[in-house]
Amino acid sequence: GYDIEKVDHEIHFRVKCDRFDETFALTMPGLFNVENALAAIAAAYVFNIPVEFMKSGLYRARSSGRMETYMSADKNIIAVVDYAHNKLSFDKLFSSTRKEYPDYDIISIFGCPGKKAFIRRDDVPPLYLQYTTNFNESKRFIEKILHYFFVFTSLSVSSCTNFFMPLRSNRR
Repeated sequence: GYDIEKVDHEIHFRVKCDRFDETFALTMPGLFNVENALAAIAAAYVFNIPVEFMKSGLYRARSSGRMETYMSADKNIIAVVDYAHNKLSFDKLFSSTRKEYPDYDIISIFGCPGKKAFIRRDDVPPLYLQYTTNFNESKRFIEKILHYFFVFTSLSVSSCTNFFMPLRSNRR
């Protein structure tokens, strides 16, 4: 893939091979999804799927819990919900979010469901510190949420669920 660019709420990129040189578009955010799309294109190529079907399928591709975005009416806050599940996926998520939303500060919350994925508790915080643009504000925000969950519910640290990353505009 080449000529990768974000155009409004879509990601456009080109693919060139011996059968075509075409522009594809994804409606699911995440620049890393271009890599996933290239794998799907390669598989479709092997099975001689027509390029128009490849383009149509990729354009409509969505997955619940993956790169879901929500924007406030004033566009000052964007929330990104993703089920990033390991160090690589968190790193891809953070770096892509930084590139796709350069005018926003990153405030992030992540969790590890159940009694599994204990290594994430060691792997993710350094990435969090690397990409979070206002650590003190994030810390206060997260402390309020954790206080609610751990004081007013029967949840424990190992009960936290998926990843939520609100982005606050720094265009004030």
